[in-house]
Amino acid sequence: MLRFLLPTSRWRLVGDTLWLLAFGVVLALLVARSRASSMLRDGVALELVAGVQQRAVFRGDRRLGRIEERVERVGQHWRVRQRFWVEEPRRGDGPPGLVGEVTLRLQADLTLLRLTLWAEPGKLPAPSSFSRGLLRALGDRVEVQGQCDPQRGSCQVRGRIGGLPIDERMQVGRGPVWPGAVYPLLARGVLGRRTELSIFDPLTMRARIVSYEVGPRREIALRSGRYRAVRVMQDVDGLRTELWIDERGRPLLQRLPFGVTVEHEAFGAALR
Repeated sequence: MLRFLLPTSRWRLVGDTLWLLAFGVVLALLVARSRASSMLRDGVALELVAGVQQRAVFRGDRRLGRIEERVERVGQHWRVRQRFWVEEPRRGDGPPGLVGEVTLRLQADLTLLRLTLWAEPGKLPAPSSFSRGLLRALGDRVEVQGQCDPQRGSCQVRGRIGGLPIDERMQVGRGPVWPGAVYPLLARGVLGRRTELSIFDPLTMRARIVSYEVGPRREIALRSGRYRAVRVMQDVDGLRTELWIDERGRPLLQRLPFGVTVEHEAFGAALR
């Protein structure tokens, strides 16, 4: 097992910290998968929402960056791409800009076929010496590619995280690997008020149970306007986050620890 996969390694701390800053989504999407609940196994159709959405990342009133998510059909398959920008550089560094991109190619049943990922952690703002140390540990660039066998549910993942080479076969299973596939079902009430999914965590090499609790529907006010939304509370190993989604299951607002929020800004035209 690679050193960075151990729960006690510095790579585990790096991954968790970046996730809390809403940037770790990039790494999490590599091999995150949802093992269907009994309702999903019984034939509830999973369908992604095609289109483009831009979201902004804030800490309090300070804008940290933005995320562009593009979902489209390619023949019988799906392609999902997320790109990440920062609004301001670390002190003494160059201009802000694009810091990462992840692209997933999915079968019709949302089983993972291919993935590519690159990120430049050195461009991320580091407000404390602790976070600066974590970003240095990741190195200047992260590059990962994966080719998957959908029948076996495994992916051969190659690349580098800083100076650490990766060449591993990971068992990711069949079925949806994109969390957004679950949100439309939650918005429509198909899964009920409470449900649980098992998410594979590559940092600990074990499944983690994610609980969803669907709350009330009401109008919420964001910087970009007012929207009708439903609240979903997510719990992962006791870490609770609040998510608001619209009637189609598109995320509008997510409240993360340490005062970080991710807010919807704009939708693009649906892709055909």
